[in-house]
Amino acid sequence: MLGFDYYHFTKDFWFHSWGNLMPYHLKSDDQYSYYKYKGGQWVDYSTGLIFGYRFNKSLGTFIEGKYNKYWNRRWHNFSIGINYVIF
Repeated sequence: MLGFDYYHFTKDFWFHSWGNLMPYHLKSDDQYSYYKYKGGQWVDYSTGLIFGYRFNKSLGTFIEGKYNKYWNRRWHNFSIGINYVIF
């Protein structure tokens, strides 16, 4: 497995990115083996990015995106939100 992770944080800004690559899977004779399910080797990966901004002590916002490919299935997520700190 190969991967990276980067995180940067300041008083009013934060940024997080990551990625993973899995180019090799163990070969097994088990009937539930993903190697057998897929019919040999394949490459799995995922990546993501989150950006956040803090307007003041209590209020902030964020944008997040993720992309995944595992077991020959692909999916992605995207979200935007508001953070509010009560205490």
